[in-house]
Amino acid sequence: MNNSESIEARFVTLERQLDRLRAYQEIQSVMARYEVIHTPAQINRSSEVFAMTRDDVSVEISDWGVWRGPEALRHLFEEVMNVPRKGTVTEHHLTTPMIEVAGDGQTAKAVFWSPGFEILPTIGDQAAGDPRDNEIRTYWAWGKYAADFIRESGKWKIWHLKWFRLLRTDYYKSPVDAYREVMTGAPNRSDFPGVEPPTFHHPYSADDERTPVPVNPEPYESYQGEFDWWFGEWKDRLGYVPPQY
Repeated sequence: MNNSESIEARFVTLERQLDRLRAYQEIQSVMARYEVIHTPAQINRSSEVFAMTRDDVSVEISDWGVWRGPEALRHLFEEVMNVPRKGTVTEHHLTTPMIEVAGDGQTAKAVFWSPGFEILPTIGDQAAGDPRDNEIRTYWAWGKYAADFIRESGKWKIWHLKWFRLLRTDYYKSPVDAYREVMTGAPNRSDFPGVEPPTFHHPYSADDERTPVPVNPEPYESYQGEFDWWFGEWKDRLGYVPPQY
């Protein structure tokens, strides 16, 4: 290899490294935009940061099931997650970004930890018609995200997203004392067709051991398979069966 070829090879390597560094920053910014929008006043705009040109774009939140496809996501963010704005707050922060950009630079896998709190009506915490329905309460809301990202026309978008609830308990109570008092299901009931069963839901419980998912994403060249890499070695142990669609 002559000197000019050596310089050219170094240039190609540096260009690739710079592209990956930009990808890390842009992916964190996209995820941060999702969290900034994740408020009662703006949550209906959430689809802006998703890969809405893809039929397999998906979101899974706690035990709400898998919402797959652009129309499902719009319904989720605009109808199901629509809550009163007066007196309500949702604050979810991002920490501990663990991002793996594919060798081909077209997709990425990531895990984020997310502490937060919510001030919301008690919808979902008791049976319909309970006199406490719509009572405003404050909750700790901590969990983790696993996500796939994909480049669309040069811009990074969220492709698949899963929220793993760790705890959602009364602000004034210890999770050990109140882990059974958590919201199950979405804040607004929905009969939207085609919502798939949850893949995994295991919030904190004093009665069993924690399953350590999502795991760190591993290096990879190009995206293959389903959005289930976050199971890691626990996939077979838990008996997970990928959805058919």
